[in-house]
Amino acid sequence: MWDRVCQDLHRWNEEGHHRSISVNVSREDIRDDRDLPELFCGLLKKYNLTPDQLRIEITETAYAEDPGILIETIEKLCSLGFKVEMDDFGSGYSSLHMLKEVPVDRIKLDLYFLTASGDPVKSHTIVSCMVNMVHLLGMEMIAEGVETVEQANFLKSQGCFEMQGYYFYKPMPVEEFEKLSEKPACISG
Repeated sequence: MWDRVCQDLHRWNEEGHHRSISVNVSREDIRDDRDLPELFCGLLKKYNLTPDQLRIEITETAYAEDPGILIETIEKLCSLGFKVEMDDFGSGYSSLHMLKEVPVDRIKLDLYFLTASGDPVKSHTIVSCMVNMVHLLGMEMIAEGVETVEQANFLKSQGCFEMQGYYFYKPMPVEEFEKLSEKPACISG
């Protein structure tokens, strides 16, 4: 999958479109391949890409297993110029101390907090505090799982301006994305 993403990025570069894509890395990837940073460097070299084009999105379950290996891997990725994202933050395995220990650039906030179950006032308070905390820590944030205009508007009111989810688009084949990305961007909510 990583190779395919790099092929697409290379083709887009050739067409004059410098884009970046996030690729998932699981705890198995980190545990099984101790030289993951070198693997990604090899892909950059093979396809003539820059580190900013390949964002490394580490799934939240990776943070629960061996923090030492994880931190070492992330530090090496960062030293090589990659941006590292903590995926699914808040969905169950992550803890706040990981924000202090693990040198990530961006948090991907799981919007489980804004679902219909539970106390909506508490949900909004938790999300508001998390957005503020991430900003104070000097990190970027993207909210994932946005499904309604109300969720998008609430997030914007809290200072979270990067979002993804079914409210915007469902997963699509690369050809559909290319057609979509050729149109001028105009998303309002």
